[in-house]
Amino acid sequence: MTDKTAASEPSDPQIETLAELPRETLEQALGLQLGQVILANGWDEPHAPEATRGFLKAVLSGLTPVPSRAEVPPHIQEAIDEWPETYHSPSAHYQQLWKTRAHERFVDSADWEAWPQDSWKGSAKAVETGEYVPALMNSEHRYFLNAAEQIMVRFTLDYEGRVDLTLYGKEVEGGINELITTIEDYVILPDPYDGKIVRLDGRSVKIIDLELGDISGYSSEVEAAVRWMSSIADSEIRDRLKELGLPARAGLLLEGPPGSGKTTLARRIARDLSGDTTVVYATPDSSIEDIFAFADRYEPVLIVLEDVESFFGERGENDFSSFLNELDGLDQEGGQMILATTNDSSQFDEAVVRPGRLEQRALIVDVQPGAHLAMIRKRLSGETDALLEELLQIIEEKVGDTGKIITPAVIDSLARHAIMLRLSGAELKNYAKNDWVPYYEGHSYIDG
Repeated sequence: MTDKTAASEPSDPQIETLAELPRETLEQALGLQLGQVILANGWDEPHAPEATRGFLKAVLSGLTPVPSRAEVPPHIQEAIDEWPETYHSPSAHYQQLWKTRAHERFVDSADWEAWPQDSWKGSAKAVETGEYVPALMNSEHRYFLNAAEQIMVRFTLDYEGRVDLTLYGKEVEGGINELITTIEDYVILPDPYDGKIVRLDGRSVKIIDLELGDISGYSSEVEAAVRWMSSIADSEIRDRLKELGLPARAGLLLEGPPGSGKTTLARRIARDLSGDTTVVYATPDSSIEDIFAFADRYEPVLIVLEDVESFFGERGENDFSSFLNELDGLDQEGGQMILATTNDSSQFDEAVVRPGRLEQRALIVDVQPGAHLAMIRKRLSGETDALLEELLQIIEEKVGDTGKIITPAVIDSLARHAIMLRLSGAELKNYAKNDWVPYYEGHSYIDG
């Protein structure tokens, strides 16, 4: 059995083993629940393997059978039939928070009546771990009614473990959007990510602690650009801009060759601002829309896009267009700061760096002292510093002859050759000097 998501998700040996069993064996071992999954989706349908895999994952995580249910109570049915309703799927980055807090917010609360009233077990872990599967049968519903507030939530866990909601509300002031906001805030607040440094990937959000390391000095021009962007974190500055009807946001493009200290500077800024500012480190597998939708909940907020070109392609492609649209659509009063880094902006479309987008640019020309040594030491950790320094000298001479700059790809090239040819010590030095031809990418914008 195959799974189209297997290439992007870590495999679980237990699930892989179960998923290879014949259908009859699975039904005999796991009973009617799996049979219902198979019948509902069709064994030969493209998404059936995903559904089965999701079910097996839930079983191994502690999913428990749901007993036969009685008829829907009249007052629950009345709310279903008469109250306005809307479908809502929480953001991918808040799915974990919904699942970990659903029990305390709805099941344990005296304000909400649950139907059905059978037990609802779960193994909630810390939000940071990203591990939780509630003990709710896939594709089954659980209703939670708040009679005093005249709000009802139908909570569903789909075959992939995703929370989906149907919200019912009677005479909600502000309409259906107000109902969605009310329920979202009820579950999410207090927000564990507020004022923290978090990393967003395609499906989760985690609180992280950044290692800062040694910091070398930056030019006065770079520091001035950092102060300009960071000023948005000051509430007085934001208030003054709002009074004048000016955008309370800033975008900074930080440019420099590999090893120049862009990452270290970005981490310093993140550490300095966190506490009062939420810092969002996004990875390229996150959609641009999801990144900005997540960040929009916070004020002030710093969005860090390292190697920003990896988030989108040439102008006109969907991702790039989305990026420009999100920059243009930023809340004028939201206190957003965007810090993007790049090795080379020479190929950037002018649309990215115009006013209102990444309008300030800071160039770090010099490589930070020791940066290249740190790179090669990490890759060839078994060699002495004396040998590594000699290898660096060889690299500098060879790359210098090409008119290029040393990039991580160059150092990776030599390290790969050393590992694949089992070279070390003097033998590695001789190979680097006499036989190795450096692989490089990009070009030097410093010289041009």
